[in-house]
Amino acid sequence: MKKLLLSFVIAFSLALGIGALTPVYADSPTDSAKAAVCQGVKGGGGTCGSGAASLQKVIKAALNILSFVAGFLAVVMIIISGIRFITSGGDAQGVAGAKKGLIYAIVGLVVVGMSQAIVHFVLKKL
Repeated sequence: MKKLLLSFVIAFSLALGIGALTPVYADSPTDSAKAAVCQGVKGGGGTCGSGAASLQKVIKAALNILSFVAGFLAVVMIIISGIRFITSGGDAQGVAGAKKGLIYAIVGLVVVGMSQAIVHFVLKKL
């Protein structure tokens, strides 16, 4: 079972390319370059914002990433529980363990969905 879970984690890591991520650094723009960009191409008169991301956007992005990861893990756990249920061969402990895993995964999906709804509701009211 541990080997199966480890192979899922390795496959997920490779699918996301976690091992291949390397930082990329850019030169910081000078003030004159920033001013030129803010003015727009050919004097279009564009304006620049403050450049700071709002707290709501950061919270939404973090929640979406966490929800995606939790949802993916819940689906993986549902699949693993299904495999455990099928391969239990009628063993009462195996069936009970598979049912527990399935229930926990479904409850996790419900909690993630409710947290999405609550946070989006609160952010709309702010």
